[in-house]
Amino acid sequence: MERRYIDARDVDDAREEILKRIRDWSDKKIIYFNGWCGFGAAPVLRSVEHKHRSIKAKKNPSELCFDTIIYIDCSAWESTRVMQRKIVEELKLGSETIMATFDKQDEEDDFNGVDLGSRDVIPSVSQVIAQTVFNRKFVMVFLNGSDDEVDIRNFGISPQYCDHVIVWTFKRRSLTIHAQYDEIASKLRYTHLFLDSSWPAFHALL
Repeated sequence: MERRYIDARDVDDAREEILKRIRDWSDKKIIYFNGWCGFGAAPVLRSVEHKHRSIKAKKNPSELCFDTIIYIDCSAWESTRVMQRKIVEELKLGSETIMATFDKQDEEDDFNGVDLGSRDVIPSVSQVIAQTVFNRKFVMVFLNGSDDEVDIRNFGISPQYCDHVIVWTFKRRSLTIHAQYDEIASKLRYTHLFLDSSWPAFHALL
C-alpha cells in the first residue's frame, strides 16, 4: 500500500485531489482517505460521490465518468450481510427473488442462533452483483463503521479485474480522531492507496 499526502485545506480541495488520483493513477483502485488527522473524511467522501454524479449527468462527460455510482453508509455497522443488502438496494437489484433469498438466509440464521453481527454475505447474491457490474465502469464510496477493512471482492465487486474503484474511510468510535498512520495501516490488507491531508485538521473548519 502506498501512502501519499494531498494539499487540501477544505472539503472541495480534498475532493478534487481524490478525483485527480482516480483519474491519473488507474492502478490504485481501492483508495482510503484519512481526512485531516482522522477528521472530516465523511463529508469529503459524500462530496466525491456528488461530483461523480454531476459528471455523469453532463452531456459531454469527462474521462472520470462512471456508469454506476453508489454510496454505501455503514457508519453504524451491523454486518457484511446488511452491507450486501445496501449494495443490492443501491444497484436497484431488489427483486422479489433476491429479497426472498435474504429473508430465507436470515430465517435460517435465526434458527441456528447466528448473531446479527456475524451474518456474512450470501454467495448467490454476490454472484448477481458481479454479473451486474462486471462490464460497467463502477465507483463505490463507502463509510465503514466496522473494526476491520472489508474485502470488497466477497460482494461481487472486482477492482483487480474490472474498472471498479472504491473510495472509503473508517467511520467508527473506537478509531480515535488522532489515530496514527501505523494503527490504521495495520488494518488494511486490500487498499492500494492511503491518502492524508498535509494540512492541520483545523483548516477543514475554516
